[in-house]
Amino acid sequence: MNLWTNIRRWLSPDPDPDAEADANAVADECERRGDRWGQVIATGLAALSAHRQGRHDTRRLGGLVSGCRELGAGVLQAWAQAFLALAAAAEGLPDAGAQAQAAASQAASVGVPGGTVAATVALARIDRGRRTVLLREAESQDLFARYYEGHPVIRVPHVLPELSTPRVLTSELVSGATFDELLGWDQHERDLAAETIHRFVFRSLYRLHAFNGDPHPGNYLFHRGGRVTFLDFGLTKRFTDQDLAPLVDAVRFLVFEKDYEAFRAALERAGFLRAGAPVPTKIVVDRFGQFYGTVLQDAPMTLTPAYASAIVRRFFDARGPLAPYSDVPRAYVIMQRINLGLYAVLGSLNATANWRRIAEEIWPFRNGPPSTPIGEAEAAWEADRCKVPRKVIKN
Repeated sequence: MNLWTNIRRWLSPDPDPDAEADANAVADECERRGDRWGQVIATGLAALSAHRQGRHDTRRLGGLVSGCRELGAGVLQAWAQAFLALAAAAEGLPDAGAQAQAAASQAASVGVPGGTVAATVALARIDRGRRTVLLREAESQDLFARYYEGHPVIRVPHVLPELSTPRVLTSELVSGATFDELLGWDQHERDLAAETIHRFVFRSLYRLHAFNGDPHPGNYLFHRGGRVTFLDFGLTKRFTDQDLAPLVDAVRFLVFEKDYEAFRAALERAGFLRAGAPVPTKIVVDRFGQFYGTVLQDAPMTLTPAYASAIVRRFFDARGPLAPYSDVPRAYVIMQRINLGLYAVLGSLNATANWRRIAEEIWPFRNGPPSTPIGEAEAAWEADRCKVPRKVIKN
């Protein structure tokens, strides 16, 4: 296969769908023959073909940059680095900024104006992406801050627009204890903090129809008496009534009505289970019921690291009879952080509570009475906030 006879076809104004594969084949052949220059040129043409089709192989581009550097091919290295910067920016990679700066530096050092332009474009893409992300985070944080305004134990700092820029998001300053410091407090304080975190996650989901998808210890600041400040709203998902309907049905059928066929049907509607999967409903309840373990019994329950680990193992179990028929629908992917993140946090605290009673206060189809002092304070806050009496279902 002759490299030079194919270059004109690969550089044609009309993209050739086979050009990338052919160039990669030539690169492999050059590598076998020890032709480093031919390998570098063919790899570059393959990367160019992929780029023209809107695909970005940052791993291959990184190798191309290294190959050019080893050959002392400064001009080719500048172009390879420029394409790597554009690809990293397009993919939103964490090192995109560093790649763009490297592209600008290399282009300037060898006098490649086109490389400088590409680096500038990459930086503009990164900046535009950061602005969009920060705007979304600001909107999400404002949503939570306004909803929880005046809450007795939940605090979300307000964004300060006058001190924010398209690149910097500034919010109210809050001081408090870290998660590691909380671990040194007595068990009662840890239980109160865990209750507040639990209330925040599920109240936000079922009442605000929003989920802050980063239940990480570093995103909390703790204060005595169960008061918790919640930070970082860069990963927030909003839900519609239609999104939540099958989840609410699943809880209702499994926990209260004990209608296991209806529970299975709710999972199928949500997309967690393939409709008509050839497995008994008993296995479905055993597999998925594990994730409702904190609310199946109306009794105090201690969450431990072992419990959290068991949830994670069950979530990633690919050997069970349901594995070929179960899935995590796109709309609910972020909610799996409850299984993978929230329970890990609560388990680390060895937190004890009647999680069922707390959940009944929050579930919109129950509106249960307050079950803890925090619940009483929250009910008073909600009544004052809504200015309407709640219809309470007595146990």
